[in-house]
Amino acid sequence: MKGEAVFDESRAFSIRQDGYFRWDVKIGYRLNSAKRKLTQQFFLDFQNITGNKNIFQQRFSKERGQLYDVYQIGFFPDVLWRVQF
Repeated sequence: MKGEAVFDESRAFSIRQDGYFRWDVKIGYRLNSAKRKLTQQFFLDFQNITGNKNIFQQRFSKERGQLYDVYQIGFFPDVLWRVQF
């Protein structure tokens, strides 16, 4: 079984991670045009504005022979323009 993962199912879900914290802010504006029969929406979305490092998952490194943490993305700005006909 060398090179294969071995799971101890008797300990499933026994390891708990630290508390998860993420603060998002989204600002938007909607513009309705009855004349053109369309709606436009503009959004600014700021995800994880505190930049907190939250653990996404744990992986096993064969090279190092140990677990390591994989983190979610830090601060992420997003812009959206939506047009509906």
